[in-house]
Amino acid sequence: MRRLSSLSSEDYAKVEFERLKHEVSEYFGIEPNTICEKHSKSDKVYAARVVICSLLSTNTTISQQRMSKMLNKDASQVSKYIKNALNLDERDPIQRQIKNAIDKFKWQRQ
Repeated sequence: MRRLSSLSSEDYAKVEFERLKHEVSEYFGIEPNTICEKHSKSDKVYAARVVICSLLSTNTTISQQRMSKMLNKDASQVSKYIKNALNLDERDPIQRQIKNAIDKFKWQRQ
């Protein structure tokens, strides 16, 4: 098995995305593949995408364009996910879940 430090940045991006996709989907109780479905309107899928984009943008050098390809979304949508993660209203239950998930996964990475 190769070490993460020996991976190319392209391979590292894939590994990090897949890891996050599985951990975040488990947290929200959804199937990992639903995160990348083009037309899913579920609140839990939306929340998972916001969490993944937020964590990837703050903890990696993966571009929004690259994230958009991984998520099967356009770059403007990824930008909205990241912006939404910065402006969470904890009075809303879904946004509170997003904040809790971001906090949980940030803590696990340290």
